[in-house]
Amino acid sequence: MPSHLAPLLLISPLSADTAGATPRYYQLYQRIKFLILNNQLQPGAKLPSTRALSCELALARNTVLRAYEQLQAEGFIIATPRGSVVSEVLAGDELSAGEITGPRYRLSLRGKQIAAEAAPSAPGKCHPGIPCLSAFPTTRWRRALLSASRQVQYCQESSPAGDIALRTAISHHVAFTRGVKCHPGQIVITEGSRQAFQLCLTLLTDAGDRVWMENPGWSGVKTAMHTANVKLIPVDVDEQGLAPPAALWQQETPRLIYTTPTHQYPTGAVMSMQRRQTLLHQAIQRGAIIIEDDYDSEFRYHGAPVPAMQGQMQNAPVIYIGSFSKTLFPELRVAFMVFPTALLALLNVPLQRLLNGGPSRHIQLTLADFIRAGHFATHIGKMRKLYRQRRQALSAGLLGLCPRQYALSSQPCGMHIILYFLQRRDDVDVVRRLRHRGITPIALSTLYHGAARRYGLLLGFGNISVDEISRLIPHIQRALNTMEGDQLPAP
Repeated sequence: MPSHLAPLLLISPLSADTAGATPRYYQLYQRIKFLILNNQLQPGAKLPSTRALSCELALARNTVLRAYEQLQAEGFIIATPRGSVVSEVLAGDELSAGEITGPRYRLSLRGKQIAAEAAPSAPGKCHPGIPCLSAFPTTRWRRALLSASRQVQYCQESSPAGDIALRTAISHHVAFTRGVKCHPGQIVITEGSRQAFQLCLTLLTDAGDRVWMENPGWSGVKTAMHTANVKLIPVDVDEQGLAPPAALWQQETPRLIYTTPTHQYPTGAVMSMQRRQTLLHQAIQRGAIIIEDDYDSEFRYHGAPVPAMQGQMQNAPVIYIGSFSKTLFPELRVAFMVFPTALLALLNVPLQRLLNGGPSRHIQLTLADFIRAGHFATHIGKMRKLYRQRRQALSAGLLGLCPRQYALSSQPCGMHIILYFLQRRDDVDVVRRLRHRGITPIALSTLYHGAARRYGLLLGFGNISVDEISRLIPHIQRALNTMEGDQLPAP
């Protein structure tokens, strides 16, 4: 036997064969296999006999024999007239497998589109839509969670539409705060707003149907459309919100229209009353359904809250979507949909097949109690004041940048500010530079469809304190200065 093999196998002693321990033969098998896979035992190398190795390692011969048998069964070694040798083919394949990068695997075109639009997996500072988790009323939430644990009946099957206690609490809340006209039976609980929109696509569209969405707009909607195989029709947004040309209703008649009228994402525009009325009447005439995403309407810092479009007309052709991920915490994963009564009657059976009752009943009952007790409204009021301070601090810091090159969004609502580039600069590269500092804004250009787009940064202020803002501004300034001179060519 080669004199160098025993020390390699016995870098540390083999554990004793005791109850619950890995058998010694298997430990020996793993060590020899490791040497083969790491080229310390080359293909064609001869192994010592079982008798010689057992003597060298002070092991029972049966222990070594079983290890060899396992290696042979898996093809790592082969038995020859001159003894056991390392397999030629298998060793080479195993060693090169980690180096293979393609083209063995590939994504579909749809998969490539989805991957290209994916946000950073770990949002950092200034990422839009991340709330201030340190200000969350943890004690009150725990009390509500404990109360829910006492209420829940573990063997009781919940309604596919969600627990009636939560649907009732939501119906009262949105009627009072958002002007939404509904009863609990119209509400369906989902695991996040993305699932809500996906449900609309599944139940209400066929392949090739036209779906309008705002341009720029939320990339999550785009991703859902790719999976549903519908035709995405981008509709430009101006200072009054979604602005479809009159001819578009005839040329690209929509089946669904996705819009954020109370606070357009990302521009912050509020849809005017005239624009809302026109959209509602046209939708009725064309047989279209409007999906109203009211994702962060709670955070308006000046003036009276803008009511939801759903409540502006009796029997409006609107599916209203609300979420608690930005008002409470993202991992809650609770959203809700308000369906028109007539539409819900048609969807009753499909909903039961597609939904599993939403989030767990513990969470639903906890949230219901949290809303009923007034804790949710109190928390929103507190966060509105906190976010107003952070918004002012971030605006003041960004205003110190060169006014000839940048401009700020002026909408007094939401949880982010847009720093517009007045020249066509590479905002994606700026985001890439900032990510190394743990700062993850969103590049504005990535939210547009087509060649015509604006450039800038969406900077969230929900998860940064006023003190942190003053420390982050110099990093943002340096990233922007590095960008100088990198003007993009005209489209």
